Amino acid sequence: MNDSRNLEEIRQQVLNGGITKFRASELIISLFEEATSHKARIEYLKIFRKYLQNDQKSFKLLENVLISDQSPQLRSEAAEILVQEFPERSVKSLKWVINREKSPLVLQKLVSLISKCLSSSNADLEKYLDRRLDTFAKQLNLNRKEAKFILAIEKVFADAKIISEIDENTYKFYKWLQKLGVNDSWLLVQHNQIIQLKLNFYKWKFIRKYPGQLSSLKKYRDLDLLLSLLVQMGLESFNNTYLPSSIENLANLKKLDLSQNYFKTLPKSLGRLKKLEYLDLSYNNLDSIPNFVSNLENLQHLDLRFNNIETIPDILKDMTSLNSIRINGNKIKNLPEFIEPIILK
Repeated sequence: MNDSRNLEEIRQQVLNGGITKFRASELIISLFEEATSHKARIEYLKIFRKYLQNDQKSFKLLENVLISDQSPQLRSEAAEILVQEFPERSVKSLKWVINREKSPLVLQKLVSLISKCLSSSNADLEKYLDRRLDTFAKQLNLNRKEAKFILAIEKVFADAKIISEIDENTYKFYKWLQKLGVNDSWLLVQHNQIIQLKLNFYKWKFIRKYPGQLSSLKKYRDLDLLLSLLVQMGLESFNNTYLPSSIENLANLKKLDLSQNYFKTLPKSLGRLKKLEYLDLSYNNLDSIPNFVSNLENLQHLDLRFNNIETIPDILKDMTSLNSIRINGNKIKNLPEFIEPIILK
């Protein structure tokens, strides 16, 4: 009998009154403990929440998964259930995890959960988490708020199974980026704040996969071009990548280059970067100019080359600070008069 059929039979028996939710919970615990498939165990744990009982057996199962399971996906799922369903009982184990957890999947989940769940126990947990984030931020030469964005980036890499833990190589990578001698700095930090960011997930992925090559890569005169060629040759693929909404934490960011990421969408939170002066969105898969662009009151240069944009919206008309825009390589047939004076060829 396959896993889905097991779960469907339990669900039907609960609906038909054949078994209680308490009994369903016990059956799913047994299935979870006997399962050898990682996929099945994740499915069982997610379904388990529907029949969750506020008893010691359920709590201990989740606590054991959180503390000792090898899968960060399972630990992350257990953390969510514990924070939301056992907020008082889980404080001690969650503090233990906050101090020792290395997976960005779990840490990012805890950051999200603890900030959203308001309770006295969570206020205590938030202090523990802040201390952990302060330690992380110090290693990156950033403040805590901006370090949360880097943690979210690490989660993107963990989702893609490029990395599994935050370790010494993590800090070496970001310190290397800050010292990288290229024409356009990939990560410029001043006074513990990111001022300039050139984020290309494909290029960053290549570097993260081969941490031992950092010193060798720095020798290339045009590292940007080298990595671009590798991407174009298809040697580095990166499916389902996304820009974390916590990009808004970079309150003093002035220059942002997101070119060649093949993004189809971007978070609205980008529009909260009030000090942004330069935005490069070229070589993505955008169908339209995002509305949030009009909120970037200090934006001077906007690069939209080689997307799938068909029209120029009127929202750009009121952007008095915008003095140059690049839009070639799109599907635009008619240019509004107001945009022509600032178009760069």
